[in-house]
Amino acid sequence: MSIRRRQILLAGPVLLSLQACSTPPVQPAPAQPTEPVRPAQPVQPAPAASSDEVAVYLVPLGDFPQRLAVNLAKGLQQALGVRIETTAPLEPGRLTPLPGTNQYESEALLVAGRVASASFAGIPEASYCLFLTVRPINSAAAASRYQVSAHNRGLNSSVVSLAGLLEPGQDRPVFTERTAWRLFKMSKRAIGEMHLGWSRSTEPTDLMYAPILSLEDVDRLGYEHAAQPGAH
Repeated sequence: MSIRRRQILLAGPVLLSLQACSTPPVQPAPAQPTEPVRPAQPVQPAPAASSDEVAVYLVPLGDFPQRLAVNLAKGLQQALGVRIETTAPLEPGRLTPLPGTNQYESEALLVAGRVASASFAGIPEASYCLFLTVRPINSAAAASRYQVSAHNRGLNSSVVSLAGLLEPGQDRPVFTERTAWRLFKMSKRAIGEMHLGWSRSTEPTDLMYAPILSLEDVDRLGYEHAAQPGAH
């Protein structure tokens, strides 16, 4: 299934999903999402830092909607209390799908993204980058049918793919409110693990539960990690 940004239906109810990214609910969204429940907890204050310090860069690749990246960054910054900056869309150079598939190698994408970002938007080499893409991704070993996210500690980077989080539609995959919650959770999880040092959990409703083997596992995740201040 070939997925490109122009094939995703982003109109109508999706605007509610973009807004929802800034106020994640305490409990997982139901199968038919209603108005998101605002957190009962006050937002954790951001740690003391210089005004020039950026903890995390959200880097949308050229196929990822910029507006969605901006709204996602706002929601993650509020939820995590760290400074998160969104860059302009980045083209990682020529990438080709894995042989016989429409999936792109996540390892190669992270390397290409990090190389391209080294001289892009003044991102410091030591900064953590979370790349966002609509491309379907998988590891070179293809140990699973597809990946939603991948990490490289040596590059201090992660990638989250929107392709694996979309809902099936009549003619093509669609972006729904539930897709927005999935994207928020997987992005928060990546930052928590790679930047904040959160450990994996065996509790299925913990944000850091592993292994994630299906979208059902993603939907079951809560929005908090037990080690996160203020988490239930």
